[in-house]
Amino acid sequence: NGEALLERIGDVRRALAAEIGIVIPGVRLRDDPTREPTGYVIAVRGRTVGSGLLRMGQLLAVAPPAVLAGLPGDPVREPVYGLEAHWVDGEQRDVMQAAGALCFDAISILGSHLSEVVRCHAADIFGRQELHTLVEHLRASVPSLAREIGSESFPLAAVHRAFGYLLRERIWPRDPIAVFEAIVDSGSRGRDARDLAEVARRVLVPAQFRRDAVQRLEPLLLAPAFEAELLHGWQPGLGLSPNPDAATRLRTGVTAYLESRRCDSPLLLVSAPLRPLIAEFFERLGPQIPVYAYGEIPSEVELAPASVLDWPAHSGQTPVTTKLQSISA
Repeated sequence: NGEALLERIGDVRRALAAEIGIVIPGVRLRDDPTREPTGYVIAVRGRTVGSGLLRMGQLLAVAPPAVLAGLPGDPVREPVYGLEAHWVDGEQRDVMQAAGALCFDAISILGSHLSEVVRCHAADIFGRQELHTLVEHLRASVPSLAREIGSESFPLAAVHRAFGYLLRERIWPRDPIAVFEAIVDSGSRGRDARDLAEVARRVLVPAQFRRDAVQRLEPLLLAPAFEAELLHGWQPGLGLSPNPDAATRLRTGVTAYLESRRCDSPLLLVSAPLRPLIAEFFERLGPQIPVYAYGEIPSEVELAPASVLDWPAHSGQTPVTTKLQSISA
């Protein structure tokens, strides 16, 4: 089992490098006699970020509650996403799969949990040393570009913070050369880490939408008057600090949009100046929703807005029925 686990961890690291564009540091395995023999904990920089219980030799069957109700096994919550599941004996795989359940062995569960932890905490895992290693790796193929990163115009610390902003919003730098080119082309005025991240997003986000073959989006929009009100609440160095009515209206409207589940990929679409402010606002206070700027959406993607969040607060949501072929910033 130990060899299988090490092999699985290697597979996870390779798959994540291809998916998100960064190589995660080595994974250290350590016994902890204070924990349950069947338990495990995943820690990032000494902080526990995931845990679970495994049963070697058994399978975890995951299915909708209505399906699981008629199946044997011990009911539990799977550790990665908290879905309802049953632990079953290995010889019951065919029965469970025939009923519509997905079955996973203990090593696969741990590998999936590790993958999701890395995605959620990529900004913490990708340290300054990892960025330095990436720049040095590119020095052989694009030496002139690599020399710019870490220079006085583009300090390594600022570039590292920019990568952190990208990774926290799951904007994966799969093409680091394109990211560095965009940063350098922005000029020396772009030393602020947030500005550098927004520049990189203009390259990465359209490529990510195209790679995922996204054809249609049903975003939540903000009315111009509401955007102006939110921008009015911006304070340099403090981020977005709207008045209580605007903050309540924003969070209530986004929560209602998410609960309506009108689309598989919910997102909030706003103007470019407001995008990073709104993103940080929801990162601090929730709910969690991807926030994009109009100019980041590829022109071939159809936009069919689900609704528009208006201002003042008592005006309510205004349905939008017009389908737009493209909206540019």
